[in-house]
Amino acid sequence: MLAHLLLLLPMGQDRERVWFLYQKLKEKLMYAALQLLQQRDLAENAVEDAFLYLIHHFHELDTEDDQRVAAYLYQCVRHYALQELRRQKWEGSALEDETEDGMIGLEDRMIDMQRCAAVKAALKALPDRYRLMLEYRFYNEWTVRQIAEATGLTEGAVYKRLKRAGEALAQRLKEAGEF
Repeated sequence: MLAHLLLLLPMGQDRERVWFLYQKLKEKLMYAALQLLQQRDLAENAVEDAFLYLIHHFHELDTEDDQRVAAYLYQCVRHYALQELRRQKWEGSALEDETEDGMIGLEDRMIDMQRCAAVKAALKALPDRYRLMLEYRFYNEWTVRQIAEATGLTEGAVYKRLKRAGEALAQRLKEAGEF
């Protein structure tokens, strides 16, 4: 399916770039989608929809930075997965044959997703110097040393920025009434 979608891109190098990103990220994106949807076919659809969106908006995005593209695609996959869960909920198919425990599990997942969305919104509102530190540390799972090397800061400065970034994030979430 992706091969047909690649034809939507006008330049061969753009097609190669998307194919490279697909090969690099598809397993991680599938895992994220499966965590939410619990069905392989629905997860595959979410990943394909995310790449379709990337293809349609390819020239509007900074596609040279693999980490930013990965984060963007992850957001898209989550969006499409949540959209599918909402659709199932309204159609009633997600709740058919569910026990009371299963419904509670679905409600817990939806609450977790709402909290995750609140954290992402608060993170997005942070100044870049704080947001990037948190992304490097928690999204990319970099060590303090790796962050220091990448940013040119000392490890002590990285620790301080991470602490301040966490405090700023907590304050934004508190102000929004999320936590």
